Amino acid sequence: MKTIQMILALLAVGGRLVRADVPANESTNRIVPFGEYSAIREANGNYRLVNPDEFWRGTWKEDTNGWRVQLRFTNGYGGLLRVQWGSVVKNSGGGYLLPPNGKFAKFELVNPDGMVVQPKPSAGKNLLKGRFVDLYYGTNLPTWMDLSGGSLEANFPEIISTNVYPRVPGSSIVIYTGCASNQPPSQISALKLYDLYSITNEGDYTLTVQPVLYRPHLDFDYFPMSKEQLIELVKKQGSEHISQYWSNEVLLVATNYEESALYILYRVDLPSVTTKVHLVPNVK
Repeated sequence: MKTIQMILALLAVGGRLVRADVPANESTNRIVPFGEYSAIREANGNYRLVNPDEFWRGTWKEDTNGWRVQLRFTNGYGGLLRVQWGSVVKNSGGGYLLPPNGKFAKFELVNPDGMVVQPKPSAGKNLLKGRFVDLYYGTNLPTWMDLSGGSLEANFPEIISTNVYPRVPGSSIVIYTGCASNQPPSQISALKLYDLYSITNEGDYTLTVQPVLYRPHLDFDYFPMSKEQLIELVKKQGSEHISQYWSNEVLLVATNYEESALYILYRVDLPSVTTKVHLVPNVK
């Protein structure tokens, strides 16, 4: 478990190995900045983060499952908004994926007069392609994916399969995510608000963001499904790898496809967070 925590901390912070759980003699180790956090450099050259409160200096909300979502905004760098997730009580484990189109269950900007600001026509176009080189999608994508429209929101289904996810040449899905307790939160998205919106008046705007993730059900984990969804699943995977039964009038289905096949993914709804952002005009 400590190995997982170390890896996730490194992914969240970037750069050299960072630990937040290793004892050290703080009286003989000077606290130094490590990125945006405070750390102690230990004798082996690794860094230990010393102030977990620094991980949550933005606006955040925690749900009953222990997941937190944090919004951190700066007017510099094009009005950079970082959407992050994590937990102070548990580790995510493996298998979580970012949404396949990079969009959100809710992404709404309201001006000081209480009016919703509409995003630019191209705001929601290919939100993930800037993060990965040579990213490509398959064909016949469902309409909710909408890679070309301006909307930053999507009506995410409760159950999807990995065939809607982008890939890179010679590899599989690249947008897995995870978090470890009392480590820096992992980044879901980094967006420049001034690229997404045309702002004509300076003021304090209200921004609400709700991200979602997906997580697979593998190795004959049974999960509820409608008869219509089962029919579509059989068409895609064939019936030989599917097991099903009824329990209290609920149809439960399991699949045992390997990694190269179509995994079934369940939506994970994360907390919705609202914050104030001070914006200045970027158009006349």
